[in-house]
Amino acid sequence: MKLVTRAADLLIASAFAGATPAVAQAPQAQDLFPKHTCGELPEFPRKLAPDSQRRSFERQLKEYGDCVRAYVEKSNAALNEQRKAVQGVIDAYNGHLTKWQAEREAAKSN
Repeated sequence: MKLVTRAADLLIASAFAGATPAVAQAPQAQDLFPKHTCGELPEFPRKLAPDSQRRSFERQLKEYGDCVRAYVEKSNAALNEQRKAVQGVIDAYNGHLTKWQAEREAAKSN
């Protein structure tokens, strides 16, 4: 129990001394999710463009839209997995703090 109190004293002392714990730098969004590989948006045909050009545009636009939707679905699935992992870390940390506080309270009452 003395170790817990000693650790708390060290934390408080380091806070007053201006020491801060090392914090990992969060990765940037572009590092987590690569840019989509769907290419460029198809160019809208002019008003007087032939029907074949319009049909080609519609086909290219559908392919582009399908590609973007697949990219979004894949990215959302990865985000959900990351959220689960982060929540697990938060839950473990909160559980540890709750246990530590209970031990500290028990040590105070002794």
